[in-house]
Amino acid sequence: MASVGSSCPTYAAILAGGSGSRFWPWSRESRPKQLLSLDGGPTLLETTTRRMLRIVPPERLLVITRTDLRATVTGLLPDIPAENVIGEPEPRDTLAAVVLAAALARVRSGRTDAVTVIASCDHVISGQLAFRRSIESAAALAAGTSRLVTLGIRPGWAETGYGYVRPGKSIAGPGPVSAREVVAFVEKPGLQRAERLVAEGCLWNAGIFAWRSDVLLSAAGRHVAGAAAAVARIIRALGEEGRALSEVYAALPRVSVDRAILEREPGLAVVEAEFGWHDVGTWNGLARTAGGDTAGNVSFGPVMAFDGAGNIVQARAGRPVVVAEVSGLVIVDMPDVLLVTSRAQGQRIKQVREQLRREGWDRLL
Repeated sequence: MASVGSSCPTYAAILAGGSGSRFWPWSRESRPKQLLSLDGGPTLLETTTRRMLRIVPPERLLVITRTDLRATVTGLLPDIPAENVIGEPEPRDTLAAVVLAAALARVRSGRTDAVTVIASCDHVISGQLAFRRSIESAAALAAGTSRLVTLGIRPGWAETGYGYVRPGKSIAGPGPVSAREVVAFVEKPGLQRAERLVAEGCLWNAGIFAWRSDVLLSAAGRHVAGAAAAVARIIRALGEEGRALSEVYAALPRVSVDRAILEREPGLAVVEAEFGWHDVGTWNGLARTAGGDTAGNVSFGPVMAFDGAGNIVQARAGRPVVVAEVSGLVIVDMPDVLLVTSRAQGQRIKQVREQLRREGWDRLL
């Protein structure tokens, strides 16, 4: 990453600790979304790792995953040093994960100003050169300033499942892609507000960030009760061989970095992405990357659709699914469970899983 150079060592951290709950029942706790292949090729995690290795060397690529998945992830990514695959002591949403990544970059580099680029493994990216240009711009801006930097995506529609960024004045940054101040973050608005945000020129929050370790950790200390002490304890634990990280990790709250810091911190910057971006965190998101027939039906496996439109259907080999005169459905046929829901309610699949757990159907999760 020559544009950042030797002044600030740059690390990248892939967040791979989720369960993919909105992608159920294809995604399960034992085989979450990041370990799935969308097209029979590499998994989402492998694809993301290859993309980030064009930006940082293997020794500076961190993968933050679940402790119970660490062995699987390590085997899946042979080019990444095993010590760079970090198992979170417990899932605590993205704030804890990015704090851990920043602390790791600081301890590993010996530099408080080490830059960390945060990437998710449930994005489909097109335009690899443009992706690198955008990341380099964000990292260079983060390295040279005290700003937390996010990447923004020009919206294609009024999406209620994404967060939004309201951009402000232009910033003269050192990277090849221009940046703007962030006026406000808006987390997952309702449809009418989403339509207004799109009309007003707001961007989707891509969930791809760049910041210096000292800036991110200081912001956590300012905005999150008890975080300053927790960060200091985590840094000590990472620097002392044999000390259990689990003893101190739980001191951080279970909250997203967006809500805990980004919605409160002044002086943020956004780099508008030049690359193609899709979030495949939901069935609707997957459908937008896959395309469909002339009626908008998206199918995976042996599916026959008659006089219906806008359905998403996943069938198993040897077990065809026939849909006739229905529209706007999600149908997922797995060996142990069949899901039938409406696309309009796709965001509620997470709630369905929670209800299954309460009813004692954990084997389906």
